[in-house]
Amino acid sequence: MKRAIQDVLDHKMSERAAAERYEIPRTSLQDSVKAVKQDQQIILKLILGRFQQPFTPEYERQLCQHVIELDNRLISLTRSEFLRFAYDLAGKSNIGHRFNKEKRMAGKDFFLAFKKRNPDLALKNPEAKHA
Repeated sequence: MKRAIQDVLDHKMSERAAAERYEIPRTSLQDSVKAVKQDQQIILKLILGRFQQPFTPEYERQLCQHVIELDNRLISLTRSEFLRFAYDLAGKSNIGHRFNKEKRMAGKDFFLAFKKRNPDLALKNPEAKHA
């Protein structure tokens, strides 16, 4: 992206040619070139995948510590309670998320990724109801 922006600014090639050569979206290149021309700072960072995690690593660590602390106080959360808690936390903290708004809870993919990043997370298994 940096080389494409520089080539366009140096008039070595057009935005369309630079986008094709460096295999980047033309509109992204146009936006970046426009920002540089207006003396705006642009931050180029590699983003893998289409979706981003809603919580920062520090925020996730605090969330995990909170759940562990609740467990130590004998207030263990089930998986669904944890997913509702994550949804409410994102909403109250004004953090953008892609959680299910109808169910008002985070999804299975979020849980599996969170659990993988935080293996010490302890949740209780729901018990079967007896008649």
